[in-house]
Amino acid sequence: MRKVTFFLMDACPYCRQALKAIEELKSENELFQSVEFDQIEITRSPEKTGGYDFHYVPTMFIGGAKLYEARPGETYPDCKEKVRAVLESAVQ
Repeated sequence: MRKVTFFLMDACPYCRQALKAIEELKSENELFQSVEFDQIEITRSPEKTGGYDFHYVPTMFIGGAKLYEARPGETYPDCKEKVRAVLESAVQ
């Protein structure tokens, strides 16, 4: 099981979508329940973003590999599928 580094902002609607997707996916798949997320709110902890290449939040990394970076206008179904791919990578 690999830990997911999850960059987000509290006021971001796309971040709230990603949090909702994580909750739903964990309730739908028992295997995902054990995935750990290191949530970093970038406005409170900007120093923790060093070394990570991203422009939008939410963004998720496993190790140094970026697996998901939201795009403006992204729909909830798109977000959920991308978060599912991150969870699948984390449990492999």
